Amino acid sequence: MQIFRSWSPEMVPESDKGLFGLEYSASNTMASGFDDKDLIELAKRELIQIGLATEGDFIDAVSSSEKAYPVYDDD
Repeated sequence: MQIFRSWSPEMVPESDKGLFGLEYSASNTMASGFDDKDLIELAKRELIQIGLATEGDFIDAVSSSEKAYPVYDDD
């Protein structure tokens, strides 16, 4: 999880808003059971569960892409 305001206040210029980045890693088999909506709902539930947000706090959400990070393989 990343809290982008902690990186720089310029990343979230509106002082009454925050921006969280949550990353979930999964194998292709695991990931096939989740669509973007499922992952967004999971992230919302977890932010609420750990006390960083309440249900009414969310304005928007996006989901990232498959294979977002490179894999380095000597073979």
